[in-house]
Amino acid sequence: MRRQIDIISDFEELFKLKEFYKDNKKEPYECTYELISHSLKNEYIDNIDSKIERWINISHVLYFKDVSPVKFYFQAKMLFRDGFYEAAITLSRSICEMICYEKLTQMSHPFGNYCDLEPENFRTLVKYLAMPKMIDRVIFEKNIIDKITLNDDKNFIKSVYQLNQEKNTYIFKIETGKTAKNLNRFFDIFEKINFNTKDTFPNNSYDLINKVYDNGNTYVHARKSSNTPKDDAVNNLNWIGEVLYELYGVNEIPINQTIKSGYTDFPDICTGMNFALTAFATPEDAMTGYLNLPSQKQMEKMLSVKGNWEGEWTSKDYKKKKGNLYFHIEGEYLLGEFESLKTNEQADTEPLEIKLFGDYFRIKGFNPNNKRHDKNKHCHFELEFFNDSILIGSNLNGHGKVLFKRTDK
Repeated sequence: MRRQIDIISDFEELFKLKEFYKDNKKEPYECTYELISHSLKNEYIDNIDSKIERWINISHVLYFKDVSPVKFYFQAKMLFRDGFYEAAITLSRSICEMICYEKLTQMSHPFGNYCDLEPENFRTLVKYLAMPKMIDRVIFEKNIIDKITLNDDKNFIKSVYQLNQEKNTYIFKIETGKTAKNLNRFFDIFEKINFNTKDTFPNNSYDLINKVYDNGNTYVHARKSSNTPKDDAVNNLNWIGEVLYELYGVNEIPINQTIKSGYTDFPDICTGMNFALTAFATPEDAMTGYLNLPSQKQMEKMLSVKGNWEGEWTSKDYKKKKGNLYFHIEGEYLLGEFESLKTNEQADTEPLEIKLFGDYFRIKGFNPNNKRHDKNKHCHFELEFFNDSILIGSNLNGHGKVLFKRTDK
């Protein structure tokens, strides 16, 4: 008897949109397009705090060299930020291979041209990169050869290194590192005598790159992990981030060095202020910009809100509400009150906390006795100037829109 399988669906509205376009159904096309657009905006806005937290938790190094593995690392971070954990894991696994390809192009190796590298097993490439290519004569003879107990192993190691009399150094014979069999034997012998020196990968980055690849294999080959995909993704991105820092991290910026944002390589999605590097005219402006504080011009615009405003908004239960805003200046401070009108024409008044964020600001009502905000009782609006007489925005305690009009001009 054939086993019944579960069926999953793609987003149906996308296929309807293609159908309406093909059949030239203009109005259904426009309505469906707007539905998709609105859903996509809300989908991204929802859980925005979690997205930011995930992004922060996997960001540890500010500057890297501009190389291909780092560019894909940024993409893996964005996948994790947006909740695509399995995709982030498998991409981090691919970055391990990219690192091998990038490093091998910078040195002599026995694997042929760049196109010949791809069929090679990752373990072969990473072990070749880690294999010590030059060993001081004293270290080679005293710390390696003298410590090997089996003559076959001793002769094997002697056969793959050649003494350079002039440099007093043993040089690895590149052609002997082509096969996995030889490389595995090198590492087995070195491990037995506790010789842990590795090329290419400083500190523990060799172990980490192998852990990333192992973890990725669990998902590529559809095996069951003992962890959640989110936990595995966190581990992989932190591990591969440390490897990339060891190999490509930049701690000191040379004078007159040009720096670009790594996110500018993805112009189709990365167009916001988060992804740009900004220049400022004065040191004072630069400090304000670095701290992401409002500019003087934005502060002056905010102060122009002084006065009385009446408006309406949609509550979280989708009911129309009406009320007033009163802003006044005391000394250096802008203060405000919010008055919510009830159906019986009674009004509840509450003081406001006002926070300016560049071109928009947020007001939050609170209890004057305990200074606490209750989202079920107090207002919480995000507003911006539409013009000098109109404020528009959103109700942050619900999903509705907000509109206020000036009444004192």
